[in-house]
This record gives sequence, structure tokens and C-alpha cells, in this order.
Amino acid sequence: SLYLWIIIWFEVGTGYNLFDKKGGKAFIFRQHFPGSNRRLSHLVPLFDIQCLRIQSIEETTKDGTFLRAGVLYMQTGHHGIIPLTPVGNPWPPSKVAQTTGELARFLDLPIKIGYER
Repeated sequence: SLYLWIIIWFEVGTGYNLFDKKGGKAFIFRQHFPGSNRRLSHLVPLFDIQCLRIQSIEETTKDGTFLRAGVLYMQTGHHGIIPLTPVGNPWPPSKVAQTTGELARFLDLPIKIGYER
């Protein structure tokens, strides 16, 4: 339980994403554990963003297979794949789909979908 309190106290995993079409840049900021890399940030030119990726998490039950949750990523040429939503705490499929659609329309980007069982 100490680990959970440390995560809460230091706001590990919190952050934000800013997309500036006029400036042509995306700024991704995240908080991590205390130390030299406490604050991680990526400044990515919008032209370097190749696509948005949805990693859907499937669950199979006796009633069939359904989507349980998902994580949204941004794939870039120089920075690799950057998560835009919490990886350890995936969003419901409806929220991921809505957020991805809005962001893809705003940035005029394609969407790629992958599945994880």
C-alpha cells in the first residue's frame, strides 16, 4: 500500500497533451517518480506525426468476444510511439473511440487499430 500512496502523492502518470496547429507542434508532458527524470516531455512537430494508434484490449467470455478497454498512442517518425492515454489504466472503448476520432479530425491523421487478447 505504500507504493500506491507514493504514486498518489507524487502524481505519477499524470500529465497533459497540447496540440497547437498554428505553431505546428504537439507537447506531451508526464510526471514520473522523483529523480532526474521526474518530468518527461516531448515536443513533436505536427508534420512528424504519422498516425494515431488504438490498442484495443479484447476479453473472451462464454457469451463471445468483446472490447474491454483501449489505449491511444501517437506514432511519430523521430520519437517512436507515445501513449496519449494512461497505459496502466486503459479507457473504456467508447471514450477511446471518441477521443481518437476528435483528435484525428483535428490533426487530419489516419487511425490504425490493433488488438490485444
